Amino acid sequence: MEIRLVQGEKQNFLPLLLLGDEQESMIRRYLECGELYVLQEGEQTLAVCVVTRPERETAEIKNLAVDPRFQRRGYGRRMVDFVRETYAPSCRTLLVGTGDSPITIPFYQACGFRESHRVANFFTDYYDHPIFEGGRQLVDMVYLKLDLSQGGNTMTKREKVSALRNDPNVHYNCAQSMLIPFAGEIGITEEQANALALDFGGGMGCGGTCGALTGTLMAMGGLGLPQEKREELIARFVEEHGCMDCDGLLNGLQRHTPEQKVRCDAIIAGCMDWLCSQMGLD
Repeated sequence: MEIRLVQGEKQNFLPLLLLGDEQESMIRRYLECGELYVLQEGEQTLAVCVVTRPERETAEIKNLAVDPRFQRRGYGRRMVDFVRETYAPSCRTLLVGTGDSPITIPFYQACGFRESHRVANFFTDYYDHPIFEGGRQLVDMVYLKLDLSQGGNTMTKREKVSALRNDPNVHYNCAQSMLIPFAGEIGITEEQANALALDFGGGMGCGGTCGALTGTLMAMGGLGLPQEKREELIARFVEEHGCMDCDGLLNGLQRHTPEQKVRCDAIIAGCMDWLCSQMGLD
């Protein structure tokens, strides 16, 4: 699996690009002057992204789309991370313009973007048909921005874990949510951290040891914290929660409900607070 820059025949990717922007005439305005990146596995294109440079120190994501067959697997976030890392050396700001959609706005916010400004009536003035997404007609163009001056990574570890847990497109289990924020420090990619912790959610899928705890232990091992810290964490966890097993911690709460998520989010936040304090992080 690789992300590559397309040098020619960009129109071959129009079917996917039309998922991110429904009007072909609008796509053609930025496709030729923009840089088109594709995420591919073998001959299969999984996702596409077009980036332009409206100003010398600003890059803008003009189109981002994932093949519906491969959605909810983190490929959209992977493309955003790639763009951030690619343009951080030469740009201070990464922009993205999108409709006021209940699907796309939370996604970009989960990637660390914050609202910058709006262009009123953009979709009604410049598109030849009404655009709907998530059951809502798009009217204003909403611009969001990400600061690249610090390499694009402006989120604290606590903000990162919150973004993962609230990502509307991908479900990150408790172990993944604890391990992924420390992937860079450990020396692995976020995709590798995601895969390593995949089977530890839900108490290893059987209500066993809490995924937030096992994810924290994985991160501690990768970060090189001493063995006594492991014992300290477990003792503190049991003292605070009364047990370590997922079923006991949920105490009868039905899985995959808002109530269960609130409970798990609180446990993850506690683990993150403890680990950040051990690492001397804010």
